[in-house]
Amino acid sequence: MRDAELRRTLSDANPWWAAAAAGRDPTAWQGANRTLRDRRQFDLGYRSRILDDIATSPPDGSLVILTGPRRAGKTVARLDAALSLCGSRAVDPRQVIHVPCDGMAWRHGICAAFR
Repeated sequence: MRDAELRRTLSDANPWWAAAAAGRDPTAWQGANRTLRDRRQFDLGYRSRILDDIATSPPDGSLVILTGPRRAGKTVARLDAALSLCGSRAVDPRQVIHVPCDGMAWRHGICAAFR
């Protein structure tokens, strides 16, 4: 993967970065996020607590990998955690990094390229 592709992928996956860099509300991205917007229409009030320990405290340098079966709620839990962290005064939203691994290929012992 070329640097430009990686930058574009990371920028697309982390919409809060652009807002933070421009001095705008780092939580404004939620209005444009289809998953969170659609949830508002059918909200039953349930929230996964799987990432609460991360979402409620400043980043400590940990790398968190969230895996699981399809349609188990990983994306919504990640978005909720990112939204919580971006809304915290103790966190620079540019510290919140999502690296999408869908479509990555495993080569020579490292996850190296998108398909």
